Amino acid sequence: MWWLGHLIGGAAGGIAMTLVLVAVSITVYVRSRKDDVGAHNVNDEWSDEKTARPAAQPADV
Repeated sequence: MWWLGHLIGGAAGGIAMTLVLVAVSITVYVRSRKDDVGAHNVNDEWSDEKTARPAAQPADV
C-alpha cells in the first residue's frame, strides 16, 4: 500500500490508500457473510468434494 501512496503523492495518495483499504475490507466482510454460521447450523456435517476420499479397503494378505 505504501507504494501506491508514494506513487500518487500528497493527500491524493493518502486518499487512494484509504479507498483501497476500505474496498478490501468491504470485500472481506461480504465474503464472510456468504456462508453464515449460527446456532442453527454450527454442528451440521459438511462435505468438501475437493478433499473427499473413498472409504479404506482392507488389504489382502
